[in-house]
Amino acid sequence: MLVGVGGSGKKSLSELASVVAGAKMMKVEIQKKYGKKEFRIDIFNIMLQAGKSTQQVMFLFPDTDIIQEGFLEDVNNLINTGEISGLIGREEMDLITAEL
Repeated sequence: MLVGVGGSGKKSLSELASVVAGAKMMKVEIQKKYGKKEFRIDIFNIMLQAGKSTQQVMFLFPDTDIIQEGFLEDVNNLINTGEISGLIGREEMDLITAEL
């Protein structure tokens, strides 16, 4: 998560680190009617991509993309526990397990 003074090179340095590490950089695309549901869908897809592929994934989340406080709660839960409660339903878990 990038927080700080604008124009200090946070995003550029993160992108460079991603390339150097050989990681695929992924970020959410904020649109006009973007809410917590869409954010959770994007996070789920990013986590699914990271779990399925053998390539490392870097999730870029600049402070300008925080349009709802719930986004921070989800990111905090992901950092602290490695999961977001209620993100993956039983049906999705069964599909993921079957693919693995």
